[in-house]
Amino acid sequence: MTALRLAWTELTRFASGPLLRRLVPLALVLIPSLYGGLYLWSNWDPYGHLNRVPVAVVNEDRAVDVRGKHVAAGDQFVAELQGDDSLGWAFVDAQTAQAGVRDGVYAFAVVVPPDFSAKLTSPLTEHPQRAEVRLVLNDANGYISGKIAETVELELKNKIDSAAFQAYAEGVLDALLDLHDQLGAAADGAAQLTAGERQAEAGAEDLAGGLDELAAGGATLADVAHHVADG
Repeated sequence: MTALRLAWTELTRFASGPLLRRLVPLALVLIPSLYGGLYLWSNWDPYGHLNRVPVAVVNEDRAVDVRGKHVAAGDQFVAELQGDDSLGWAFVDAQTAQAGVRDGVYAFAVVVPPDFSAKLTSPLTEHPQRAEVRLVLNDANGYISGKIAETVELELKNKIDSAAFQAYAEGVLDALLDLHDQLGAAADGAAQLTAGERQAEAGAEDLAGGLDELAAGGATLADVAHHVADG
């Protein structure tokens, strides 16, 4: 009760004074409430408007040729993001992205490194490597931006790993198809060789028959010659 009586006494003192003194209690109530309301509004449902979060994308990838195929994984990666509206992607160069992240223009940046295609197709070689993209962050852009970047990084890693496995599977399938074609060609060659051997055997039999006929013909000529000699 003493505390309530003391508070009431203070309020009546403010109320009985000049107008400015009367506004002090109102200001003490409204200013913190206004500040708290603005803070809650600015952070209310931050993941509900991710398409408004600006994110820079830099493609530095260099295409490679693997097993007769031209692979430009960086261009394909960018094309996938261009068709995705989950974030406010901005496709810029490295300098623009770095300056934008530093100045708060972009929440963070996604950089596709120069060896992205080479590493993505490396499972088809003797020295497989994991393809990754690099995220450029600025802690001054806020906690929420950092959490969004972590989620995006994890999602991109999963997609890249899936693409690498698909490239490996397609490469193995192509190799199996090539092997199947080679085995088929070898089988055709073996069949042709067998047919040639059969033709050679038939020719040899024809040759033997001809020699027999020639021998028979030679005996007839010998008999005629013998009769001429006797006559």
